[in-house]
Amino acid sequence: MRAPNRVTGLALRDGKVLLIHRFRNANDFWVFPGDAVEDGDDPDRTIRRLMQLATGLRLTSSLRLF
Repeated sequence: MRAPNRVTGLALRDGKVLLIHRFRNANDFWVFPGDAVEDGDDPDRTIRRLMQLATGLRLTSSLRLF
């Protein structure tokens, strides 16, 4: 079984980092927004869509893919 391709967003503003508060199995934790990239989808478009869905924010500055 092959591991899925994933994207993770790191949003910085005024020296602050954007994290999402998640709850699973009676535990809570903080994560960077992100998810799997579907086959044939563009990673840049995927992370922009995921950031907007998870936070309601639109990315307006440049994006760097690593």
